[in-house]
Amino acid sequence: MCRFAVTTTTLCALLFSLGCRSNSRQEELEAELRTRTREIYELRAENDRLKFLADALNPSAAMPSHPAVIIPGIQPAPLSSIPAAPSAPKPTTPVMPSPNPAPISSATPGVLPFVGPGSDLVAQPASLPVVRPTSPAMAVPLKEITIARGSGGIDDDRQPGDEGLLVIVSPKDEDGEAVKVIASLVIRVEEITNQGVKLPIGTWDVPVGTLRKTWQNGLFSTGFHVKLGWKTPPRTEKIRVTVQMILPDRRIFEADRELRVVPIDASGKTVIQSPSIPTASESSGPLLPSSATTPARINDYRTNRPNFPNVRPESVQLFPPDLGNRP
Repeated sequence: MCRFAVTTTTLCALLFSLGCRSNSRQEELEAELRTRTREIYELRAENDRLKFLADALNPSAAMPSHPAVIIPGIQPAPLSSIPAAPSAPKPTTPVMPSPNPAPISSATPGVLPFVGPGSDLVAQPASLPVVRPTSPAMAVPLKEITIARGSGGIDDDRQPGDEGLLVIVSPKDEDGEAVKVIASLVIRVEEITNQGVKLPIGTWDVPVGTLRKTWQNGLFSTGFHVKLGWKTPPRTEKIRVTVQMILPDRRIFEADRELRVVPIDASGKTVIQSPSIPTASESSGPLLPSSATTPARINDYRTNRPNFPNVRPESVQLFPPDLGNRP
């Protein structure tokens, strides 16, 4: 009896262990199967991608071929049995008599004169348009030029007056940005008198090579910084500067601006513009009195003290408030 119980217990333990082992083995197989399935999907996707790239690189191979469709039971007819379509009669071209060649005129070399109606007209050789090569200036869409802020007189010697002029020319494109172009400049300066008359005092021509070296990128003004020395020093503070920029394709852009400088005279001293009081001459009439030309002297308050009347203010007697009559 005891032996039978031991045998039964042993068999149950073996079956239980076999069942657990079979379950773990099954889970391993399922995991392996899922891994292989995922790899197959990845390989198929990679294969499709490579086919797409191959078709894109070889368009002729990507076009599918269309074989002839053969219907069972029906044989295609041979080409020899199909009668050819009747050909249309060929048109006959009338033969025109060839004209006698005329001598080539020396006035128009290389051109054969026309013989026939209207042969009395003189044929002129065609003139071909002159095609110019594309210049670097055409690549920049220049819209306008301006005389930028910072232009004015130059005072480097620390002497009274400005000994030169600084002109900042800024070329602008369609967006209003400063662009460097290949061009030359013509600068004209005129002084403006107190009566508004403009008198020319100098003209400067700046070639392409010299202008290219004056380009500067500044914080407030970017452009060509051209420094000029006076040919004729201005005698007034107000001047007018006119600038013409000439591009290689012969386009011309112009800008002008009024500037202020500190003028100097011939001796090197600063010219002070002070208004003068006109006086009459003996021929025109009597002279103005001296008091008109000299300013009146200011009276000293201590010496010429005005006499004010000694008026004493009336005495006012103050009484204390009547507290008894107060309600």
